[in-house]
Amino acid sequence: MHTRWNGVLVIALGVGSQIAVGAEPDASAASVPVWIQSLQVARPGQAIELDDLLRGADGSRITTREQWDRRRQRIHEKWMRFLGQLPQPRCPLAPKVMDTHRLSDGVVRQKVRLQVEPGVWMECYLFVPPGPGRFPACICLHSTTDETIDQPAGLGKDPSKAFALDLARRGYVTLAPKNFLWNYRGQTEIRQATQVFLDRYSTVKGMAKMIHDASRCVDYLETLPMVRPKAIGAIGHSLGAKEVTFLQAFDPRVVCGVSSEGGVGLDFSNYHDPWYLGSTLRTTDAELSAHEVVALIAPRAYLLIGGNSADGDQSWPYVASVMGIYRLLGAPDAVGLFVHDAGHAVPASAKATAYRWLDYHLKPRKKIPGR
Repeated sequence: MHTRWNGVLVIALGVGSQIAVGAEPDASAASVPVWIQSLQVARPGQAIELDDLLRGADGSRITTREQWDRRRQRIHEKWMRFLGQLPQPRCPLAPKVMDTHRLSDGVVRQKVRLQVEPGVWMECYLFVPPGPGRFPACICLHSTTDETIDQPAGLGKDPSKAFALDLARRGYVTLAPKNFLWNYRGQTEIRQATQVFLDRYSTVKGMAKMIHDASRCVDYLETLPMVRPKAIGAIGHSLGAKEVTFLQAFDPRVVCGVSSEGGVGLDFSNYHDPWYLGSTLRTTDAELSAHEVVALIAPRAYLLIGGNSADGDQSWPYVASVMGIYRLLGAPDAVGLFVHDAGHAVPASAKATAYRWLDYHLKPRKKIPGR
């Protein structure tokens, strides 16, 4: 159940209960596949208070797309002021192919360097599946590991996070970029790399740099003739999961995302560290909330996955609070939460759900009569 108190949405969590948050349910909800409906069932836990984003400052109800667009713009501007932005316009990508390797199944793997800032290069693995294309594409973001891009490329120790290789075998062009924390202007230690960046851009948060670099990946994918336009997604675990959420919120070209165990709430994880949002997160008077970031993604598809470590049952309110927005925008099947109870990991059930989600939202679907 849920109630409102002084303009705040209070979500009471009960085992197995359905939610009714935000806009009133409409007929479009009936078209949501059963497997996605299972990702929209309330999780057990404690009640939590979050601002009702579908209620205006004067207490009036937001009931139209135009009203939401105005509210969304205010949220976007507030977060952009906090995050900062790297100088515009962006420099040429000047892509350089460092090596090429054809795998036994016909997938081609290339190591590519992209210029993300003037004189600053980012290494990536690019995977291209066999066949004529065009293919959907997915940016695959690694977790906090010194393996960096070897992890999503399937060259690391943990095959459960080999997202770039797996998805290429499923018919995606994938790009796995190295986070700047492992190499920024010659600094390969996380804290030193962060400090060099912050010294250079004193008004820009580390997360804004991550958004910028991942957005440059979108720039690059859009230049590739084998990529299907408007079919670009993103997937990541832990560090990479945080990047997925913020990338989707601030780059509308990413139409589908899967965020695994990043910690969606600002108090769920180490967002206060300097390479994310910094210590001012705890002292700012900007009244920031993570459910606002998720709301910026709507109506594009967003799946949150948790193992009851960084994300899980406690993450449900952040999904529930935006479901009304998704319904209002005509996308009731585009947000959900999958909890696997395996901790800070990617078990087979999570991977299967993640790939099914990407396929559903990024690959063409046959029209079903009456749906």
